[in-house]
This record gives sequence, C-alpha cells and structure tokens, in this order.
Amino acid sequence: DPLEAFKESSGRPEPTDEKKKKTFKKELAKKVVNDARKESIRACMKETTAAKVSTCLNEAKSDVDDIASVAFKDETSVKLEMKKKQAEKKATVLALGDAFRDCMQAAGNSTSKKTACKTEVKGKNDILGVKTPIKHVLKDYRADLLLSPAESCNSTEIKACRQNAKQEAINNGM
Repeated sequence: DPLEAFKESSGRPEPTDEKKKKTFKKELAKKVVNDARKESIRACMKETTAAKVSTCLNEAKSDVDDIASVAFKDETSVKLEMKKKQAEKKATVLALGDAFRDCMQAAGNSTSKKTACKTEVKGKNDILGVKTPIKHVLKDYRADLLLSPAESCNSTEIKACRQNAKQEAINNGM
C-alpha cells in the first residue's frame, strides 16, 4: 500500500481521533499522488521538445493513474478524475518551482544567472503546455513554501520552521 509506505517514511504520527485520522489519510493520499506526478513531470521536463515531453508524460500517466486509483480507492470515478486533475495542476506548479529553486541555488549571487533561471523555467512552462503565466506559477510555489511549516513542523519548532520557509521563499525570488 503506497499510503502506508509513505506514512512510515514521512515520520508523522497518525492521529488517534477518527475525524482527524480520516483527514490525515486524505491529505496523505493527495501528497502521494502529487509527489508521484511531480517526479514524472520533473523527469519529462528534461526532454528538449514539446512532443517528447508530451510522449514522456503520457507514458508516465498510467503509473500515476495506478497510484491514484489505490490512493483514492473509496472515491467515485468522477471524483477520482477530478482529484487526478488537481494533482496534475499542483504537481506542475511544484515541479516548475523546484526547477526554479534548483537553478536559483546554482546561480548563487549572479544577477544575470538568476534572470536566466526565470527564462529557463518559462521555457519549461511553455514546453509543458501550461497556460498559466510563470509569474503566477512561481507565486503559487512560494505560497506553498510559506504554508509548509504548518503541516510539517511540530509546535516546539514552528518559529524556526517559519523563518526557514520565509528565507527559502526569498531565495526563490519573493
């Protein structure tokens, strides 16, 4: 079961309250599908043409669909398709944001290299066929960076986690 494996690797304890447990499992299912889709997009972004990227994504789609059908096994087919579309959109934002982050880290203090990063990621955005402007994609990515401490940090270290998330967002052009 991919959810069980992911739960074990995440290190987050499962809540004991039934309502919270159900929410935890739904969020975990979303994360599993998003991560699987993001990794397939990141791998396919390395292709040089839109046709090759499309072919690569279509090949990876069946694997991600299998994971989604296991993760969302209790959902109707209509809801399953809706969740797959949401996962694809979210995963695309994460993949492009990660590519931008990697480029910005490699650029260091060079302003010209940082400007080239935005151009490079815009090219990947176009190759993936994303209609959302890269400016909005990166804004969504940074918003996720700033929200991540709420779900990944415990109450004793939340202040440091927020500071780290803020610094990472700033490093990513915020």
